[in-house]
Amino acid sequence: MAGRAFALAKWNGTFPEVQYLLVKASQTFKAGAVVLTDANGELLEASADPAVIKGVALSQAGSALGYNMSNAGDIVAATGREDKVAVAIANNASIFSGRAVNGGTDPVTPLQTHVDEEYGVLKDADGIWTIDIAEVTVKSVHIVGFDLSTKSFLFKFIASFQQQP
Repeated sequence: MAGRAFALAKWNGTFPEVQYLLVKASQTFKAGAVVLTDANGELLEASADPAVIKGVALSQAGSALGYNMSNAGDIVAATGREDKVAVAIANNASIFSGRAVNGGTDPVTPLQTHVDEEYGVLKDADGIWTIDIAEVTVKSVHIVGFDLSTKSFLFKFIASFQQQP
């Protein structure tokens, strides 16, 4: 079941930290993907149980100006375009929202008992990133609240997973 993607929910400050980062060639991630940067500073989607997390992509790869145009087949060469994506940076102030699963695809209804717990993340079969309640070994998110109306969890990425510049 396709679910609600990770998104920036709120932050404890004046403005959220958002950076436009160059996407590594051949990346196909969706909006809401957990991303990181490689040694060249290029953005790529994280793999299962990521060791570092730069943040959450606010749009899909290949969606910058000059990409996915309706007449793309008629264009011989395109110049002056960069495949950049806005990323909500994982830091101690940013709070994200997303659904949770219990090792599968069924959404978990948030409970008060989930607040202050830590879990891992996973990408489901549809390419949507979720909190994985069953993942208690590689814990990368800390639950700080929830919204019952959307069955979504509010969370922060744990400081030791936040990819530094």
